[in-house]
Amino acid sequence: MSVVHLRIYQDAVAVAGEIAVMVESWAPFHRDTVGIQIVRAADAISNFIAEGYGKAETEERLQNLFLADSSLQETKNQFRLALHRGIIEEELEKHYIARLTGLSISMMEFGAAIINRDEAYDGKYRAVIERRRKWLVERNQPLAEGA
Repeated sequence: MSVVHLRIYQDAVAVAGEIAVMVESWAPFHRDTVGIQIVRAADAISNFIAEGYGKAETEERLQNLFLADSSLQETKNQFRLALHRGIIEEELEKHYIARLTGLSISMMEFGAAIINRDEAYDGKYRAVIERRRKWLVERNQPLAEGA
């Protein structure tokens, strides 16, 4: 299977494309500061996913997945800066923060699938992915009676 068939890759490409189109309409100062940075960060998400997909070793694949997630976090930060500077409305910022958060969760699930296929892998990313997945499971459990 090619990387272009991965849902996380497709989602990353789609969001980066939308961001690039949005930034084109910004005033020159905002486009040249926050705009260029948000486009670069968003583009890097799919770039790192693609690079990691081409790696043979589990550690390298996961490293690139975490680099993709770092770029995703940077993209979210740029949206917060754009909101703070009055470049975008709060509704748009919330929309993209939610989409990017969903993509981050999907990338960690993909990382877990990579680890599950390599039972011998005992590198540093195993614990990080397990911790992040545990948080997600706990967050999605209904509250106990009387809590």
